[in-house]
Amino acid sequence: MTTLDQRSPSDPFGGQRRFESLLITEDERVIRQVQRVLEPGGYGVTVHHAGRAGLDALRGGHFLICLVDQDLMDISGFEVVGQGKDLSPETEFVMLFEYPSMSKALLALTYGAYGYLPKPVEDPAALLTKVILAREKISLNMQLRTLMQEFEDRGRVETDLEGSSSSPAWATGVATDMGNT
Repeated sequence: MTTLDQRSPSDPFGGQRRFESLLITEDERVIRQVQRVLEPGGYGVTVHHAGRAGLDALRGGHFLICLVDQDLMDISGFEVVGQGKDLSPETEFVMLFEYPSMSKALLALTYGAYGYLPKPVEDPAALLTKVILAREKISLNMQLRTLMQEFEDRGRVETDLEGSSSSPAWATGVATDMGNT
């Protein structure tokens, strides 16, 4: 199994044809709705009915997105998001609210959620859009990390060259241009 950290920047999803999602809810109606929308689009849907079981599943770190019901029997969906972000920072979390409100949405974002959806999930386009945007965000974050690493590596090489007895050609040219030969 490929973890998100092992994936190449050109293929941030490790060449997987099936993108894995985690759904944490006890609501069978929501489970059917999510599976009906995501599975035909190539998304695997792993279901856990309890928050702690979902957190255990996140330890593997291979879920692109995690849909979390606010109402769980063992712990709150907000706690799942907060702890889940620590366990699997690459995973994007979307909370499911039966009665969405601005205060719940803001609280979800505070805990680290990417967004929220009302439940039942009756708008397939809204669900699919959230998942696609989450994928894009993960891909962009991976590309950014790769560019930052390349930039840091380049800075280390230039620092190493500055410490050597011979200056690189470009540095000699700059010194000459400035009259400091």
